[in-house]
Amino acid sequence: MAFITIVICFMLRLLNGGRTMKRIFLITILSIAQLALISCGGGKKKAAWWLFLAGGNETAASSSTTETTSSGGEATTTSNDQTGTTDFSFQTTTTIPVAVTVTDSDGPVQGAIVTVQNPANDETLFQAVTDESGNVNGSITVDTTVPTVNVVIDAGGSVVTQPVSTDHLIGIDRDIAYDGNVTIPTSGDTDGDGIPNDRDDYPADATRATKVAIGQSIIAYEDLYPSAGDADFNDYVIKVTNEEDLNASGKIVRIRGSYTHVARGAGYTHKLRITLPGVTGSLSYNNKLYKADGTLESDTTTTPASATAIQILDTSSGTISQSNTSSSQTFAPGKRADIEITLNTPATRAQVGAAPYDLYAFVNNTSKEIHFPRKYTKADGSDQYMDSNGFPWALQVPGTWEWPLESKNIENAYAGFRPWYLSHGETNKDWYLTSNSSLVFNAPGLAGYIGKGYAGYTMLLVTALVGAIGLLAIVLIRRKQAANV
Repeated sequence: MAFITIVICFMLRLLNGGRTMKRIFLITILSIAQLALISCGGGKKKAAWWLFLAGGNETAASSSTTETTSSGGEATTTSNDQTGTTDFSFQTTTTIPVAVTVTDSDGPVQGAIVTVQNPANDETLFQAVTDESGNVNGSITVDTTVPTVNVVIDAGGSVVTQPVSTDHLIGIDRDIAYDGNVTIPTSGDTDGDGIPNDRDDYPADATRATKVAIGQSIIAYEDLYPSAGDADFNDYVIKVTNEEDLNASGKIVRIRGSYTHVARGAGYTHKLRITLPGVTGSLSYNNKLYKADGTLESDTTTTPASATAIQILDTSSGTISQSNTSSSQTFAPGKRADIEITLNTPATRAQVGAAPYDLYAFVNNTSKEIHFPRKYTKADGSDQYMDSNGFPWALQVPGTWEWPLESKNIENAYAGFRPWYLSHGETNKDWYLTSNSSLVFNAPGLAGYIGKGYAGYTMLLVTALVGAIGLLAIVLIRRKQAANV
């Protein structure tokens, strides 16, 4: 910022107190540049809500429970949180069950609001109100690099906030005992679901209360299953974002997703499908399909007989115009499907699984399905979608990942990948951030489409402004020199 200010002052000096319009123009540029710098440095980054591999509830290989009691403000907390280890399956997120009981001197408290938040960005991971027994049950899914979450209990304005370490955490189990009696207000809740309007994302809809945003990720499939592929993870590549709507009890009532075809480095063709194997009851499915230029191609609503094999994108040869896996190519996006699944019977996390759920590629040429690990097992109990070397056919990587070029092994393209999986996820957790740029697809147009985040955009803006200021300075200097001749 100081550099830009000095440049502006220098140019104003060149003008010798000259034209007012030039001064205003330069000051305007300075203001915009300063604003951009503030935006880069002062804002909070959005959390990377991504799943490396889709997974359901984790099963602890070992666990322990520590009971602690603490007093803080108006309540006493007893922690029965569980810690332990889980079998590694290429996941860099963890799904953690949440169980909270709230009482006061009269017994269970019904209507207390229990929220779990990511303190890095204050995003809500879970929210529900206690039932007649004072209980809330649900789950959260967090990146394994997130060090803590906050459990917040609000009983009629009496708020208790508790940081919880996520290090090897496999279960949050808290008992909150308020001193004296608490009163839960009934006003300010238009739909009467127990979540006050100012905390309710849908204050006029009693069927849903909380929107949980799950950030962008890249999903990459190898399509030679059950044979091992070349591990370039570019055969079928999809950009994905998801959202969930929870009701006041914390159950899932709607699932939304946006799926864009971004690469196809294979001779085979594919279809993208999703299954929610534990979901029962009727449901509604809406799919809005957009062409590569962003115009709407179709808008269909159906009532599938079950939540099995719901198609999102049709045959991959018709959803993208080029492979986007060669260093000679300029990125060209494919078609996008925006979907919404409405569950007429609210579902638990165990029924639905963690985002991106059971999202899989159907290979037309072989009639094989490519699923994430930890979804299906063979007769001998081994994972159906891990090869003999313990390697998967599907990966999910956060944010703006650049997939390897054709025939370039992911271990060569990303040096941290092998140490990460050999350590069972204990080291190199951010392996996907550092690549060999000559081995990954980073063609012109890709970064702008996939998106580098607001901070990246503002840095680009600052660079452009500084360049413009420099050019203007050169012009003014030359004009001044010409005037002095």
